[in-house]
Amino acid sequence: MKYSLLIILFSLFANLEARELTPKEQLVLLPLKKTAAVKEYMQSNIEESRLSFKDYFAYQLLKKSCAPLDLLLDGIKARDDQFPDQSEKIIAAYQVCSEGTLGITSLYIKQQ
Repeated sequence: MKYSLLIILFSLFANLEARELTPKEQLVLLPLKKTAAVKEYMQSNIEESRLSFKDYFAYQLLKKSCAPLDLLLDGIKARDDQFPDQSEKIIAAYQVCSEGTLGITSLYIKQQ
C-alpha cells in the first residue's frame, strides 16, 4: 500500500513536469494514429510461421520500425517547456515508422 501511494505520487509529479508537444510537433504527428492502426492490423494478420527466413528476418526488423519515434516522443515529453521544437527529428522518425509499416504491409500482401 505504501509503495503504491509512492508510485502514484511519482507519476503525478512526472506528469506535472512533462512538456507538451508544440502545435508544429502535433501537426507532424497527425497521420501517426492511422499508421499505427494499419501496422497493428498487418502485424496481427501475418503468419510468422509461413514467412521465408529472409522475410521473417525483415519482419522482425520492421516490427521495431516505430521504436525510434516512440523513444523520441517519450524523451520530448520528459523535458521541460524550454526544450526546443523537435519537428524535424519527429518527421525523420515518422518516415522510418511509415516505411516500416509499408514493409509489413508488403509482407502481408505477399503472404496472401
